[in-house]
Amino acid sequence: MKLIHTADLHLDARSSAHLSAEKAKERRDEMLRTFTRMIEYAAENDVKAILISGDLFDRKSVSRLAENTVKNEMASHPGITFFYLCGNHDAAELFAEEETPDNVRLFSGEWTTYALSSCVTVTGAELFSADASLYDRLSLDPENVNILMLHGQESETKGKADTEIIRMASLRNRFIDYLALGHIHKFRCEELDRRGVYVYPGCPEGHGYDECGPKGFVLIDVDEEERTLDFRFVPFSFREIHELKVDVTGASGTPEIVSRVRETPEMDEISPRDLVKVTLTGALDAETEKDTTYLENAFKDRFYAFYVKDETATTVDFERYRLDKSLKGEFVRAVSKEDWPEEEKTRVIRAGLAALAGEPLS
Repeated sequence: MKLIHTADLHLDARSSAHLSAEKAKERRDEMLRTFTRMIEYAAENDVKAILISGDLFDRKSVSRLAENTVKNEMASHPGITFFYLCGNHDAAELFAEEETPDNVRLFSGEWTTYALSSCVTVTGAELFSADASLYDRLSLDPENVNILMLHGQESETKGKADTEIIRMASLRNRFIDYLALGHIHKFRCEELDRRGVYVYPGCPEGHGYDECGPKGFVLIDVDEEERTLDFRFVPFSFREIHELKVDVTGASGTPEIVSRVRETPEMDEISPRDLVKVTLTGALDAETEKDTTYLENAFKDRFYAFYVKDETATTVDFERYRLDKSLKGEFVRAVSKEDWPEEEKTRVIRAGLAALAGEPLS
């Protein structure tokens, strides 16, 4: 028996990838399309159920397109059972009882168990509407293959916002074979106890530049005769987000910075359809000309999106200006005499030198 474990699609969420309005809309459509592609994959590969461990939608902005597409796709695949457990961002009201497709299974603040077969069960509860004694009421048959669904941040102790905390110590040695979690946007798999594992599938598509790397879902294969299961991560995103750190220490100006970015070996390995974030590191002299907008424009046609984050430090060689009789020299010497922290002096000098040169401060 094959199952898919997914979570954190956040359909219709606003992208944080610094995109134009047109591309942001295009990315929202692509994320919705990734959901429908996943269902198509399930149908083509004889997947019996899809486990959605929270945050299918983004509660603050759910379009009619997303709502209708999700419901229609589920209803159009009656051979697949959808287990939908709401997360902290979800729009639970979109699945009112009279509008829920027959093959969709929902959860509440109490443990609900569904049988997928005579020996495979799916159990779940929504923590944001549960009480503190929920864990005490968990009861699973040790003879079954038990899959448990929850949404939240795993923790060994009780947190302040306990509705988003999964208390792992309370789940160990409870006959769980696979703990299907949601909330963390990066694939993660760890041992729960000697019997089971807990898995975050990550988000199927990266929403911002802090969600880099392969994205997809987890494919679970249950051996009903042996009553065991195996699983693997399946990369599935339409686009991937990459971050490159480029040291530009000592660069003479923007042209050399462009060259250093272009010569970064990883650049040639990235697909033109992907999103790229370049973080500039290292140290530059206060007078070094640096234009990040020019740098972004130099690569914007090479990739779907290209974003530059400047984390360079600024250095000032005060000795260089000691005998300089120009206005720059007077300015640097005046600032150097101030009783300010060195970082503040450097910031002011860089801004002043840019102004004297008639350049914008990047």
